[in-house]
Amino acid sequence: MSPASRLAALLCLGLALAAPAGHTSRAAAEERGESAPYGKILDDVRRRLEGATVERAAEAVGLLDPANPRSLPLLVEVLASGHWFVRGTAIEALATVPAGPLRSELRLHLLTHDDPWVREGLAYAMAEGPTPGDAEALIAAMDDASWRVRRTAARALG
Repeated sequence: MSPASRLAALLCLGLALAAPAGHTSRAAAEERGESAPYGKILDDVRRRLEGATVERAAEAVGLLDPANPRSLPLLVEVLASGHWFVRGTAIEALATVPAGPLRSELRLHLLTHDDPWVREGLAYAMAEGPTPGDAEALIAAMDDASWRVRRTAARALG
């Protein structure tokens, strides 16, 4: 087992163990109406991203709350496709993800995502807003197949 796959397995275990006590499923929360307003914001952001100018798309990404678990998939998706300015806005948002289960999920995406642009953006976000535990994921990213990811990870590590 390679160091990167061991780290990915540990991160998955950390995500499973880090769920807060009393954590309920997303569907149950939506049934109670707790997250319906944020769902509307996510729909609005998706709508704005489709066919928008670069400035409007970056503005739409700025509406997302990086501390909200529902924002993470969309922020990662923006890293995969988008203008450099829009990607930069997503990277700035991802750099502010607090330590905890969401940050562990970012580390997991850094090591396992298919798109090298996403992996590079996540490494850059970890360099901009480091939290404890990021260094191990960045060290594992030094074995990435993409030179861009390795370069960004090396710069992040100093």
